[in-house]
Amino acid sequence: MKAPRYALTLLATLSLSTVGLSKPEFLEQLEKLPQMEPAKRAKAEGCSLCHTNPPRRNAFGRAVHDAMEAAGKEEVNAALLAALADGDADGDGVSNGEEFRQDSLPSDPASKPG
Repeated sequence: MKAPRYALTLLATLSLSTVGLSKPEFLEQLEKLPQMEPAKRAKAEGCSLCHTNPPRRNAFGRAVHDAMEAAGKEEVNAALLAALADGDADGDGVSNGEEFRQDSLPSDPASKPG
């Protein structure tokens, strides 16, 4: 019986450790940028704003990750996010910044302002 208990404990530990891979300070950094200030819907998304199932990323999460890698950063910061404002991570024709300001999601092509 120790093996199943051990396996369950290991699974729980690994599951919880992936939560730490997301960047909880992300919304705090977005709120510093007028061009990317998130509205209510984006704030409610939490980790889903960038992740499909942590640590896997959606389109916007991949854009953030790619920008972090290109800048050699391990933490999200306002300057890094500002560089993403004019981009269109989900390819829906609306910039990431506009989607945040208009209570839409830059990670979901079906979510558009208006």
